[in-house]
Amino acid sequence: MKIFKSITCVLVLLITITSCSKKTDEQIITDNVKGFAKALYTGDFKKAAKYCTDTAGESILSIESIMPEEMLTSIKKTKPTVEIIEVNIDELNISAKVKCVIQGAFDLNSTSGISPEGISTSFILHKDGNKWLIN
Repeated sequence: MKIFKSITCVLVLLITITSCSKKTDEQIITDNVKGFAKALYTGDFKKAAKYCTDTAGESILSIESIMPEEMLTSIKKTKPTVEIIEVNIDELNISAKVKCVIQGAFDLNSTSGISPEGISTSFILHKDGNKWLIN
């Protein structure tokens, strides 16, 4: 009888731990945006593309071939941080818009270097199965 109670307690504990560790859509979206932005703004375009839809990923991969070498070298030395400002998931739970500020990043739209005030930007994500991808 003690063995049965012990096994039951262990199973209940495992189920509780598993259910508590499941991430919400908002957490997954936030993690994906942070991972994507850090990869993009450090010049790791292959990694950044993994967070994207196929079409967006192809566009991201093409950046490296058109970027001047000195700019790419500068980007790879940065250590950007991403602050999520707002996450809006649509009513159907199939798309989301994320507003964020990226600090310590080389501004990809400028040749002026690291933006002292940070880069304010938004990303649109679409749900594909149980994955949230940058579009």
